[in-house]
Amino acid sequence: MLLRKLTYGNQYCAVEHAIENGQGCYHLLQLSYRKNSLETVFSASFSDFKKLISSIPKEQHVFLIINNNKVLSKNLESSNDLENGVKLAFPNINSSDFTIEMHTNTNQSFISICRNNDVQSILVRYKKNGIQILGFSIGNTQISNVIPYVNQQTIYTSNSRVDLKDSVISTITKVNEIPVENYNLNDLIISSKNLLSFSGILKVISNSEQTISNFENQLYQLKEDFKQKRLFSNSLKFGLGLLFGLLLVNFLVFSNYRTKINALSNEQQVNENYKENLLQLNKNIERKRNVVKDITSVSSSKISFYLDEIGTSIPNSILLTQLYLQPILKTIKKENEILFSANTIVVKGKSYKSHDFSDWINLLENKKWIEKIAVIEYGVGTNSKTEEFEINLTFVK
Repeated sequence: MLLRKLTYGNQYCAVEHAIENGQGCYHLLQLSYRKNSLETVFSASFSDFKKLISSIPKEQHVFLIINNNKVLSKNLESSNDLENGVKLAFPNINSSDFTIEMHTNTNQSFISICRNNDVQSILVRYKKNGIQILGFSIGNTQISNVIPYVNQQTIYTSNSRVDLKDSVISTITKVNEIPVENYNLNDLIISSKNLLSFSGILKVISNSEQTISNFENQLYQLKEDFKQKRLFSNSLKFGLGLLFGLLLVNFLVFSNYRTKINALSNEQQVNENYKENLLQLNKNIERKRNVVKDITSVSSSKISFYLDEIGTSIPNSILLTQLYLQPILKTIKKENEILFSANTIVVKGKSYKSHDFSDWINLLENKKWIEKIAVIEYGVGTNSKTEEFEINLTFVK
């Protein structure tokens, strides 16, 4: 169990090369094997090979079912000898030119063939795209793997009807119009399009041999190549993990010594830090003292004069709502410099008559103690009968 998991992982994938509506297509099935049960991860059909490749996870091994129009299949009387079966089914072919697979039971044999060149071109195509082929099968021969799990007397693959008798295959017949059916196989729902792909995955998991073929040496080599690459990949990951672990331990030891050294250095510099803090506190006190001095630089008598001048000049149609003397420009925050608008008075209010507001501004501009007037805001307020305003008065230093 553990060895199989290390070798194959938890994900199994199979692809059937089939024919649908006269065109080549690919039926992809990916299953997850955990706690002795299978679950469907992904299944789809593709007409484009590139889309198929992009849907296969990286480093995922694949079992192939070659069941397209390049494959010829026949039923014949039971034969345990592959060469004899080929002669009975296809007497005029040179068997060395073909990839051949046969399933045999007590009553019948089912044989499928495909030219070697066609099979190898498919394998090469996957290899060029970085897909590791774990094994392959020809025609419908692998359907024998699912027979113990079906209750029907007739099941369908992507291109054939399979009739059963006494839980063994009696006939496999190619059918032009195949109904798409779903089969409940031990609580796993599998479509008839994916039945052969599922059979291929069962073959890999159970490591069972329900067929005989003339390409067993190639299957062995494919599996060995996969195991070697898997071993190399796992060893590399283990080595990198071990290296990372050693580096982590080294880092922790180094950090421990560095912490102790830092602690000793900190104790040595305590007095210097106290001295620097004291100097910084003195600087802060002096800076704040200067700020207070600047803010209070305008005498209280002048402030009273300015406020009295503003108050006596206001027309009856103007109502003051707010007045700020040398306002703070930003929110006061700890350790930040306090910024204020020096020699400035901000006046906010409401005007009921715009011409009175203009006359009032002109009057203020003629005041000798006012250096500059800026109208910051003037517009309609919440009440359409009033205009809200904000002005800045800069007084002479």
